[in-house]
Amino acid sequence: MKTICILLVCAVSLTIVAAGDSCSGRCDSGFSGSYDCQCNTHCVNYGDCCADYSQQCLGSCSGRCDSNLDNTKPCQCNSACTTYNDCCTDYSALCSGGGGGGGGGSPTDLQTLADALWSGDVNRADPKQFTVNKQTYLSNTNDQVDRSSAPLLSYVDSSLLSKDTYATFIALLDNYEARTGIDDSPSLAETREKDAFVSAILSTKVMELTYDFLFLKGKVSSKQDFQAQFEDMWFKSYTRSSPSDTSGFEHVFVGEQKSSSVSGFHNWIQLNNEENNGALDYYGYSKEASPNLLLFQFSWDGKIKKLSSVMFGASPEFEMALFTTCFLTERNNLCSFKLDGNNVDIQTYDYKGDDVIGSAYFSV
Repeated sequence: MKTICILLVCAVSLTIVAAGDSCSGRCDSGFSGSYDCQCNTHCVNYGDCCADYSQQCLGSCSGRCDSNLDNTKPCQCNSACTTYNDCCTDYSALCSGGGGGGGGGSPTDLQTLADALWSGDVNRADPKQFTVNKQTYLSNTNDQVDRSSAPLLSYVDSSLLSKDTYATFIALLDNYEARTGIDDSPSLAETREKDAFVSAILSTKVMELTYDFLFLKGKVSSKQDFQAQFEDMWFKSYTRSSPSDTSGFEHVFVGEQKSSSVSGFHNWIQLNNEENNGALDYYGYSKEASPNLLLFQFSWDGKIKKLSSVMFGASPEFEMALFTTCFLTERNNLCSFKLDGNNVDIQTYDYKGDDVIGSAYFSV
């Protein structure tokens, strides 16, 4: 009886808070004090969801497999939905066969998670939002000569880069000293930028699915534990050449410069940033694969990256979700699955046995 009363109080609270605002166009958005109610997964815990949260936002089977018919939701997640043709689009991936039905609908194997992340990445760039100009194929990458006269990215839609997870990601890119041997000393403002980015991506559906998977695998014990591990593996400073001159995020997403070479640097948004700044010179490519994967050569501030692999169009949360999952489940090994029907491998490494990411990239 007590549980029923609590649920009734919560339901009344949601209705009261929701007055005047809607989740239309706001699903999975971060917290915004400019609205009276919220439209992300945390609103259920805090009791401040908009009244139409379920109708507008819960069009997924995550956490709903084998649930009873619920007419407040736009689609269903039980075996009858196949008869009535009202299944959510991810019902097959999350609930039927393939090991996806356990844990209340949370993905229980890597392939099911990869499928769910691919379909759930609402911030992935549309093919019309960027243009990759591959130009010259490099038959010999030892030449290290610029054989492509134009930038690799000839167009990126600015409206894409203004999305929350992209904008907070871009804000971090100038917070690091790329040269190894020079310590990073983040200011208070830079720490706040990091916190804003972490908050933005952890509130996405992609990261919710990742947490559910890692929790079922026993890799994290709670959302607080997940966030703590996530921040340590990506943002905890460690030593390459001096006491705190690097981190997993800096190496993988920003890149690092040695005396004459570049290490890390596996992100298309940073590539676009540095091409626009005139600091990066694209030389040519040596291999391509689907979806939107390219292995290529470039110089950055005059230092050579002999080969770097990048997935173009991926959102920051999508890449960090896959890299984080592979690091926690297949550390120092290849992590293999399919994305959009294509075979994909991710390689992760720790750094000297510590629980921090030494490197992570798509192995093309």
